[in-house]
Amino acid sequence: MIDEPVHDAPEPIATLNTTPLVDVMLVLLIIFLITVPVVATQAPVRLPHATASPVEEARDSVSVVVHRDGRVSVAGAEVAGPALSAALQEVAGRQPVPPVHVRADAEVPYAAVGRVLAACRRAGLSRIGFITQPAEPGA
Repeated sequence: MIDEPVHDAPEPIATLNTTPLVDVMLVLLIIFLITVPVVATQAPVRLPHATASPVEEARDSVSVVVHRDGRVSVAGAEVAGPALSAALQEVAGRQPVPPVHVRADAEVPYAAVGRVLAACRRAGLSRIGFITQPAEPGA
């Protein structure tokens, strides 16, 4: 018997299967449609009024007060300019490092509080809390 080539074998399919590509593109389109409005929306910031349960201050905590006129006091002593950094460095040098509680007047500009927080971070203080008045009932 002579070996004859078999011509009945099916030809390979030479088309691309685009179904997985279309599925991936639809998922990406849905993600894009959901995230764009969230990123593009610029709304004015209105901070919420929240109530928190009172927490007793630790005895070893250091109080930093930002007064209405911008003066800053650390542990009851008024400091200004470079003295703030020096006072916070002294606090950071204590062992164990005490937490810092910031008390800022409600009328103080945000920038003044931001400067105090930046000075705390530069001094290496990471345990920083804000002391506030409890919300009035019905407010």
